[in-house]
Amino acid sequence: RDYLETYPEIESYFSTVLKLCRMTIEGFAGSGRNFIKIAVGCTGGKHRSVYIAERLYEALKIDSVRLSVDHREQKVHKENS
Repeated sequence: RDYLETYPEIESYFSTVLKLCRMTIEGFAGSGRNFIKIAVGCTGGKHRSVYIAERLYEALKIDSVRLSVDHREQKVHKENS
């Protein structure tokens, strides 16, 4: 995480992705849908995608959205209620 945060563009990238996710979630909620899957990938699945997925998880759970995170390449599952 510290390594990725040394790149100045990471914050801009993350805030753009977060904005898109929030917009999509709001749109789905407004249409009566209650499930959406958001996938984040990178070449290895161990650093960049994990970093973005974890940050999305932390940011979106503040919005009172029910979430789960699966890091497929690392075989890790996390869920909030």
